[in-house]
Amino acid sequence: CHPRISEDIFRQEGWHVEAETPDGPWAYTGVVFNEMKGAYSSPDSVLSEQSQQALFPDTLYSLDAPFPVDRSVREISLDLSSTQAGVSLVVELKEPGEVRASLSFPGRARRAVELPGEVVFSELFPFPKSSGDDWEWMELANATPDTLVLSGCAVAKSRGSSAASTRLELPELEILPGDVVVLGRDSVDFADWNYQAFNMANTRQLMLLLCGQTAIDSVEYMPATDPANPFPVEERHSLELDPAKAGERTLGSSWCRVDRALEMRGLEAAGTPGRWEECARE
Repeated sequence: CHPRISEDIFRQEGWHVEAETPDGPWAYTGVVFNEMKGAYSSPDSVLSEQSQQALFPDTLYSLDAPFPVDRSVREISLDLSSTQAGVSLVVELKEPGEVRASLSFPGRARRAVELPGEVVFSELFPFPKSSGDDWEWMELANATPDTLVLSGCAVAKSRGSSAASTRLELPELEILPGDVVVLGRDSVDFADWNYQAFNMANTRQLMLLLCGQTAIDSVEYMPATDPANPFPVEERHSLELDPAKAGERTLGSSWCRVDRALEMRGLEAAGTPGRWEECARE
């Protein structure tokens, strides 16, 4: 289930009744209902349906034909806990011909970032070229089932603590469940938010995400030649955190070098900004 799906989408898509005034008249509507009306008013669709029923009389394709159902089963539950949106669905088998379904969205809260690990650095582009920082960008991912707001948050780095260039104050950016935001220099036209006075070191840097007094995430990327904890740092390639290894994101082995071509103004590069997924290698 896509993390952007909300209850309002189901209200629009599913069968429901509407009226222009409280007194009616009431009528069935909905995107799916209207699509079905169009399909069942088409002679070709009706012919196809009847052909399926005749060819497959003992399968689900028979539709109106009798199909064995175990009436002793009172409830069917589908475990959707692996979906990033946290959607749960329960289907109940009542009397013959009656099915009741309920859909819940437990992850619909909208709140500020509070705890470590709720937002993580998911992709970094610190080394666009040996000289010049105009193409740098970073990606932050929401690792919770809630919509999070970066309220009172900042990105900081290890060099010093007072210079403006070592701390980047963030606006109140909103990140949907399982989604990401991209922060980039002014020349990065695909960024959700652009900045100026901040740059990352090419091959070695401690990056921090702070919200208030809480350190939400930190990662110290090291050169690819580091003997203890090498990161796949390479010029013009981004570093992407493997979602399956997010719990071990301080290790260079949890990150990969992205090889997928990325269009950037005036620079040939590789990266996958805007989506947190399995490492994209060509």
